[in-house]
Amino acid sequence: LEILDTKIVKKFVGEYKPKNSLLDIENPQTFGPVALQNSYFEFKIDQEAAMEKAAEEYEKITKEYEKISGRKYDLFESYPASSAGEAETVLVLVGSTAGTAKDAVDDLRKKGQKVGLLKIELFRPFSYEEIAKILKNAKEIIVMDRAQSIGSVPPLYSEIVNSLHENKNSAKISSIVYGLGGRDVFKKDIEKILEGKFKGKYLV
Repeated sequence: LEILDTKIVKKFVGEYKPKNSLLDIENPQTFGPVALQNSYFEFKIDQEAAMEKAAEEYEKITKEYEKISGRKYDLFESYPASSAGEAETVLVLVGSTAGTAKDAVDDLRKKGQKVGLLKIELFRPFSYEEIAKILKNAKEIIVMDRAQSIGSVPPLYSEIVNSLHENKNSAKISSIVYGLGGRDVFKKDIEKILEGKFKGKYLV
């Protein structure tokens, strides 16, 4: 575990200076008032426009962070980077489980299996076209969600399906829910999934 120096972190984060303070009793203001039909729609449009710019800001911040930490972050990470386009079976997921999955990918590739991994680093805004390009040569895509959408399909799976549909990708795609409530997932579980030996919707 490599921890950055506190002074470096504070300089990077900066001091929080709210535009409007909740505790400014000399200039009381209202926060979170109800928005009626004559203004609510406009608020939501403004939020969408702001979200579209979030990816650019994210990339700027990650470049600054790389300078002080040596750690590189992107919108997503394709693994192994040198041969991402030739993987026939690709595992797509978010979060720390990607570390465990990389070990599984390494072991299976040593056995000659064309497997790979796509780790989503920034979920919103979702990089539909870029992700579709990464997955264009995959024959099978397995999406692992550490979340449910009760009565619907899991969130990451839904977005990957949208990416493929919009870009006319006909790869086989499946969904697996895992790790709810912090339950551990192990390398042997990932290997079983990538080898097609796991059949089901829930990894429990």
